[in-house]
Amino acid sequence: MEDSLGKVNAWASRGTLEQFRTEARARLDAQRFDIELVGDSLMFYQKRKEGGILGLGAKWVRKPVLRISTTENGLQVQPQPLDPEFLDYLAARLSVH
Repeated sequence: MEDSLGKVNAWASRGTLEQFRTEARARLDAQRFDIELVGDSLMFYQKRKEGGILGLGAKWVRKPVLRISTTENGLQVQPQPLDPEFLDYLAARLSVH
């Protein structure tokens, strides 16, 4: 996880929140993940459908999995919320160029 954390922090610190959001959005599956700019933070959400019968009437549920905020040292991954599996997935997707 530490390696993934270092990779994501390195990618995030290359520019602004908007630039990192654009880069991450291009590399993540839009059906499974959502990225939202909230103040001075980027929130990453995992999306899934819940309920319904055979997919009918199901509702989308978003679970926060990562937050990256602007700090005095640049952009940093925050400890809450932090899903280690998502962090590894994001680091792997950012490594693909």
